Amino acid sequence: GTGTGTIASGLTVTNIGTATHIGSSVTAASGIGNAQRIAITSNAAGDGVDITTTSVHASGGTFLSPGDEAFAQVMVTLNSGGIYPRNLFTRLTYFTGTNYLSLLFEVPSTAGDEKALPLTATRSFLLRTPKFIVPAGTASSVTVKMRPTFAGAGACSIDIGNLEVRRIRSGGVYA
Repeated sequence: GTGTGTIASGLTVTNIGTATHIGSSVTAASGIGNAQRIAITSNAAGDGVDITTTSVHASGGTFLSPGDEAFAQVMVTLNSGGIYPRNLFTRLTYFTGTNYLSLLFEVPSTAGDEKALPLTATRSFLLRTPKFIVPAGTASSVTVKMRPTFAGAGACSIDIGNLEVRRIRSGGVYA
């Protein structure tokens, strides 16, 4: 599904289930720059949004090379409203004809799987995927996806800022 409002260039936001969203730009919680705010309304457990970047691989040339270590990270601020911290799926995808995934939190297989307590106030998190070694082959795409999902009906806003892919060059040599 689609939403309304403003979504930053380089991001795509898609509804999951019966969720709806409204996008806007706000000052980042750090006070440095802006963040993408997405107000989400959930009608049922498992509703949420997919927030996906365009490929960062060709930005200024080939970004990652075989043997590099890579990870994605994002600053997230969300208020209460039925989102469990465990439901903040974050993934770095490296595509060479085969998808290589680095995941932080997998979405539970069913809505009833979640046992953690939901948030009861506004909280900020630095979400970071595990590091992975870039495999041999030429990548055609490197993207980051974040997927907040709800434990039930509710509403919340989520601010996403400082979304980045970091690399550690193989051998520690930087050009």
